[in-house]
Amino acid sequence: MKYAVIIAVVFAVGLLFVGANLSADAAKSSGTKNQQFGKGSQIQVCGTHFCASDPSLKKHVDHEKNKPTQDDLRALFNRMDKIHKQHQDQLLDKWRLMTNAERVQFIKQMNEMMTKMESIDMATHMEQMLVDQHDASHTKMKDQVHKKTKTGK
Repeated sequence: MKYAVIIAVVFAVGLLFVGANLSADAAKSSGTKNQQFGKGSQIQVCGTHFCASDPSLKKHVDHEKNKPTQDDLRALFNRMDKIHKQHQDQLLDKWRLMTNAERVQFIKQMNEMMTKMESIDMATHMEQMLVDQHDASHTKMKDQVHKKTKTGK
């Protein structure tokens, strides 16, 4: 018990010491007018130039700052794996409710889909998904416009 109290006191004193010495405020020099610094400043530095003097440098810096990394790709793969698992679970739930005839038809359709997926490369697959997404979005918009026209709203 005695040691626990000593450790707690040392820890508390350490926190007070560290907290008292940490400050992000910069001292303002004397003789200067009220200037804006950081994000509040209208003038930004891009490398060795002011961004205002060369706007292309600012775009380049922003682009480089947002450059995707290998970790971003791994995160995407992990997300894809999670979605794949969710889809498998949903198919399993659906399977449990099917009759034998429905299961036979389901297996046939899934095998046809898998054969088609195996025969195309990823770029073609992604392109087709984007076209399908665009077509679905376009159809939904047309349906909404048609519905509004019919109802007059």
